[in-house]
Amino acid sequence: MAIYTTSSDVILLDPGNSSGKNTIRDNYDCEIKAYYSSPTVEIGNPVSGGDNAIYDDTGYEVYNYSGNPTIWACYSWWGEYPPNSSQFYGSVDYSYPLSSEPSWVGSTTGGMGKVIAYGSDPSDLKEKIKKLKDTIDKKSDSKEAEEALFELYAIIRTDFVEDKLGEKKNFYGYLEKIFNGHRAKRLGKIALEKMIIWKMLESENNNAIKLSKQALKILSGEDRMSVLENLTMLYIERGQIKKARACLDECKEKYSFDQAGIEMIEEELADAESQIEEGILKPVISDEELAENSTSIPTAFNLSQNYPNPGNPTTTIRFQLPQSRHVVLKIFNILGQQIKTLVDDYREAGTYSVIWDGRNNQGIEMPSGIYLYVLKAGDKVFTKKLTLLK
Repeated sequence: MAIYTTSSDVILLDPGNSSGKNTIRDNYDCEIKAYYSSPTVEIGNPVSGGDNAIYDDTGYEVYNYSGNPTIWACYSWWGEYPPNSSQFYGSVDYSYPLSSEPSWVGSTTGGMGKVIAYGSDPSDLKEKIKKLKDTIDKKSDSKEAEEALFELYAIIRTDFVEDKLGEKKNFYGYLEKIFNGHRAKRLGKIALEKMIIWKMLESENNNAIKLSKQALKILSGEDRMSVLENLTMLYIERGQIKKARACLDECKEKYSFDQAGIEMIEEELADAESQIEEGILKPVISDEELAENSTSIPTAFNLSQNYPNPGNPTTTIRFQLPQSRHVVLKIFNILGQQIKTLVDDYREAGTYSVIWDGRNNQGIEMPSGIYLYVLKAGDKVFTKKLTLLK
């Protein structure tokens, strides 16, 4: 990540405090991540402007922990116009985005080495995707192929929610094919890193953990550090505290130079331990238990509380089916008006997770407030409340 904040840090990059024209891009998880304890982050405010470029991450562009002050990131270039709202988590003001790539945007040494800036015409992007794949296939031993893979991933990652390009379903398989064909090359290792993030985007964290373990055996340097830190966070989310602490100890031993990242993970781990003590988070003891929990058939119908709650704006809804049923899962506002249909099909017995991105059936972002999510499975009906916060 390019910028971490912890405790009561103050980060000021707007022209009122600096010269602006900062480029923050091509980082493993987030470009900017603000943890709790009320840090102050101003990348660009509405008065003095911003004039910064923040884009091409593999996760969120800006992640702001719930309860923090608003991160001001006005007058910035986000790699596309208008910026995709799914790239932001928490209270982030990205008003007045720049509509085109600034002339001063620099290049990076570890990422693509050039800027991504595309129009919104899907046919243009599809042609670009075809050319990038052709470069990767024919020049797999070259730096050009590595840059093409970074660029290809950035295009398809940006389209993950809406899938207008139709690449989402088969993209993991494409990455897997590259990895299997080029394991010893830098190209294959890049593909493996992207495979991990893709499984996280699909809420398949168990598979992301398995891939991370594989990656730790073949990656080195900062690439390995990023995977190890990310694996630590995956274990924390699962409540596997012992494994998370073991990973954290390794981070401290081998990558002590990343003090900000280590401190942030320590805070998250301490918070998870507190949630376990309070009974909010149930710890998983072993990988075997984790596998058993994920594959066993539920004994009863159940609709779980969404997580995170509040959604900011994305949130995950989990439900369980002990028997096969036609399932309908919908979002309603407090007036009872239908907002979004998330599921309307036949499902086998099992446990399912569905992501709501805070938009209605027409793709329009919904305002902050209280919403209802209703699950109908055969003659069973369950209703719960969720909060959407922007």
